[in-house]
Amino acid sequence: MSDFILILEKELEKRKKEANDLLTKEKEGLILLNENEKENLKKIATGEKFFGENEKEKIEEILNLPSFSYEKFFSEPEFFLDRISAVEKVMGQATGFIYPLILVTANNLHKVLELSSEINKIYFLIKEKFEQEFIKVNSDKKYRLNFLTGLRDILLSLRPKITEKFFDFEEALIAYQKKKEIDFFSLLIIETFILKKFNFLLKFLKREKDIFLEIEVNKKSLYWEIAYPSALSYVPIDFGLAISFFEFFSWYVNYYSSKIKDLNLAIRNFEFLKKIFEYFKMFKVNDYFLTLKNLSLLYLIKEDLINAKKNAEIMCKINPVSYEGYLLLGNILAKKEEYEEALKIYEKIVNLDLEEKEKQLVFSQVYCNQGYIYLNLNKLKEAIEGFQKALELNPHYFEAYFNLGNAYFQSKKFDLAEKSYQKALKLNKKFPLLYFQLGRLYTEWNKKEKAIENYKKLIALQPDNYIALYNLGLLYRDLGKKKEAAEYLEKAIRLNPNLGK
Repeated sequence: MSDFILILEKELEKRKKEANDLLTKEKEGLILLNENEKENLKKIATGEKFFGENEKEKIEEILNLPSFSYEKFFSEPEFFLDRISAVEKVMGQATGFIYPLILVTANNLHKVLELSSEINKIYFLIKEKFEQEFIKVNSDKKYRLNFLTGLRDILLSLRPKITEKFFDFEEALIAYQKKKEIDFFSLLIIETFILKKFNFLLKFLKREKDIFLEIEVNKKSLYWEIAYPSALSYVPIDFGLAISFFEFFSWYVNYYSSKIKDLNLAIRNFEFLKKIFEYFKMFKVNDYFLTLKNLSLLYLIKEDLINAKKNAEIMCKINPVSYEGYLLLGNILAKKEEYEEALKIYEKIVNLDLEEKEKQLVFSQVYCNQGYIYLNLNKLKEAIEGFQKALELNPHYFEAYFNLGNAYFQSKKFDLAEKSYQKALKLNKKFPLLYFQLGRLYTEWNKKEKAIENYKKLIALQPDNYIALYNLGLLYRDLGKKKEAAEYLEKAIRLNPNLGK
C-alpha cells in the first residue's frame, strides 16, 4: 500500500474516532446534538461518510489534489492506479473515473481546474432537477430503477446530436451545456461521469465501432446506449466485450492524443501510457502497439527521428509478423538517409506472409519507397523498376507516377517523363511540385511555352513561390519578352533579394 493511501486511511480512522467520541458524549449528556448532526456522525463512525459537501479544501489538503498529482501523474506510473483508487475513496467513483481523463486533456494545472469545474456544472444542473428525491433515492434501493429511468429522461432531454467532427474535451463540455453537436466519445465520458456520480455501478462494453455501458440495478443488468435515442434497455442491441477502466483509459489516450493539435501534449500522453504498459509488462496487447505507433508518428512530425526510430524498432520487436512496424521503421530510416538499412527493412516486408488485399496495399508502398531510395542514390534503372512494380499493384498511385516521372526526367527520357507526369496530373491537379517538375522538364526539352504554362499554374497555387517567378522571368527573357521578364524577375527578387546578387 502506498503512502498516499495510508494518509487517507489514517484520516478515516481519526474521523471515526472523533465521531464515536462525540456520540458517546451526547449519550452521557455532556453535549447536545440535533438529529441531523447525530445522523451525520453515525455515518462517519461506520465509514459510510468521509467528507461533507462543504469540505473541498480539506479534501485537497489531504490529497494535495490536483497540484500533487499533475506532474507526478505522468512521471511515476507505479502510482497511477493508487492515485485513482485514492481519489475514488475520498471523492467518489465518478471523480476517480474523470480525473485521469481530465489530466490527459489539459496541458497545465489551471486548465485541469477549469475542466473539473465545467464537468461539475453539468452534474449540478442534473442534480438540481432531482433535488427533492435525490437523497431518498440514493438511500433506498427499491427506488433505483425508477431513479435511473428518470435520469435517462433528463439526460436524453439534454443530449446533443452526435457529429463525426472531433472535439477537444473543453469544447465538448461547453457544447454539451449549450446543447450543440458533440462527438460520440465526449458524450460517452460525460454521461458515464453523471451515472457514476449518482452511484451507479458500471462496466464498459466495447463493440467494433463504439462503447456502451452495463449498469447493475437490483441485481439485474441494464444497458445504456450512447448512439441510440432510447438509452436504456434490458437487452443490448448487440453484445460487446467487457473492458476495464485502464483499457478504456488507454483507448481514450490513443483516440484523444492522436486527434489534438498540441503536439507536445500528445507526446506527453503517449509517453505516459507507454510507461504504464511497460510497468505492468503489457507488451503483447494491441493498445501498446498502437501507442508506440502513434508516438513514433508524432516524433516523425516533430522531426525527432531518433525517438521515432526507437519506438518503431520496439513495434518490430514485439510484433515481428506485422508490416506496420517495419514500414514505419523503413520510412524513418529513409528520412534519416540511412538508405541501405531502409532497403533491408523493406525487403523484410516483402517476405512477410500477408493476405492478398494487404499485399496490394502494402507492397505497392514498399516498391514505391524502394524506388524513391534508388532515385536518391542515382540508381535510375532500379528506381524505375520499383515505381513500375508499385503501379502494377496500384494503377492509381499518384506518388509512384510522380516519382517515375522524376526518374525518367533524370534519365533524359523526356517523352516517358511527360507521360508519367500527365498520369499523375489526372490523379491530383493541386500538387505544386508536379507543375514545378513539368516546368523544369519543358524548359530542358526546349518547349518554353509549355514550361511557362506550368509555372503559371504553380504560381496560381503558390503566389509567393519566388523560384517559379524567377524561372518564369528567365523564360520570358529567353523569348525576348523583356516587359514580362522584368515583371516576374522583380517579383521574385522582392520576395528573395538574394536572387538579384
